[in-house]
Amino acid sequence: MDEDGRGRLRPEGGEADGRDADAEAQKTALQPTVANARARAGGRDGAGEGSLPRPEDGLVARAGAGAARAGALLAAHRLAALLTGAAIALLVVVGTLLSPVMAGTPDATRVRADALAHTPVPTHDGGPWNHDGVLIATDAQLREKSTEASGGISARTTVTYSDGSVEASWDAILLYQRSDGSWELESIDVPQAASWRPTSGPDHQKLLASLEALLTRAEARLDSQGDDGEESLANLYRDCEASVTNDELDVAARLDKMTVRCSKQEGFASRNCDLSLTLRFVTASGVWELTDVSVSDGAKELGYEPLKGSWSGSFRTQSSSGHKCLSGRDAGLRLSIDEVATSGDTTMIAGTLDGVAHFHPEPERDSTGCDGDSALESLAFTGTLQDGSDGLVFDCETADDVRGSVSLRLEFGNAQNPSAATATLVSTHDYQDSFLLVPYQRTARYEDEFVLRKV
Repeated sequence: MDEDGRGRLRPEGGEADGRDADAEAQKTALQPTVANARARAGGRDGAGEGSLPRPEDGLVARAGAGAARAGALLAAHRLAALLTGAAIALLVVVGTLLSPVMAGTPDATRVRADALAHTPVPTHDGGPWNHDGVLIATDAQLREKSTEASGGISARTTVTYSDGSVEASWDAILLYQRSDGSWELESIDVPQAASWRPTSGPDHQKLLASLEALLTRAEARLDSQGDDGEESLANLYRDCEASVTNDELDVAARLDKMTVRCSKQEGFASRNCDLSLTLRFVTASGVWELTDVSVSDGAKELGYEPLKGSWSGSFRTQSSSGHKCLSGRDAGLRLSIDEVATSGDTTMIAGTLDGVAHFHPEPERDSTGCDGDSALESLAFTGTLQDGSDGLVFDCETADDVRGSVSLRLEFGNAQNPSAATATLVSTHDYQDSFLLVPYQRTARYEDEFVLRKV
């Protein structure tokens, strides 16, 4: 058998046509390659530099290249195996080194107890309206733990404080270091300011104690609206009675709206007003701030509400057109002032009275009672405030009576005694008399005076 040009064996007598020509061309093309291979081999198999290449030389060259590639692949696999083994060994070493650090680190219970006991308390200036109180740590929550480069453990916690009216919270970072086989708290760091929230509204007593400042602020609003009253609210309501009558707290909105009722009685008159306050809670500082103050209409006007109510009269004296009839002494006087109304410059009252009216002629001598004395029960009256008096003087009228007339004069306070209160019940009765047998009409008049006290 002969070799073909590609180093393969072929049968004798095979075709030497075009395929032989191709073989010869391939041999010619392979000659430089084969020559180079022999040159690198140093003339292996006794072939000189100018010897013709043999077909078996191609097989040798190919086998050598395959061996080289196999060696390179084997070397690469060995390097990868070495690197993998080294990485595994490194992880084992690191895990061995770190296992003492992570094992037995401070748990959540330990961290919470340390945070509650050792984290500093936020500084709190309660401001003018906050309740007084002492902040106490009430809760601590562990957020995360991490290992420091030094081998220590840091624990981030959120600590909450309360004084009963406000709450504060901030994050604290607790650093633990291992010492003699145990974890010791080394330091606490508070990186940010506290955040505040209200749990109740402002202190009512502090607001009322600062009433003058509230009235001054309300006065400023009146001035801006063109009020030209000579007396300021602070002066008119000095030493007044004040109370919080409404408190609408919205904790979520951190807003509180209050109403403070101010009342001041001057003799038998009074002034009343409502202060509407708006306060907002500042989360950055934890204090309530007063943002708005307004006052109700008519705050400076004098009213007469103190007159309303029941009054009892004790008999003091009687003036009459003749001899006296003193039946009113035992009967006394009872008044009920049910309404007080002011319209413009006119003030009126309305009510009822119980007493005795004298519907009879003058007695011949002073008497404890006479025929014609008439009991008055729930007799309605209306009165109008008179101008130009030292105190409050109301002239009151009652319904007509065929037997005579009844009128009432009420006086509350005067220059000599601002607290005095008196009532004069006036009865008149017309009757026929004669002089020297000449008839004429006379009017008997009785004025019973009573000292009043409110019941």
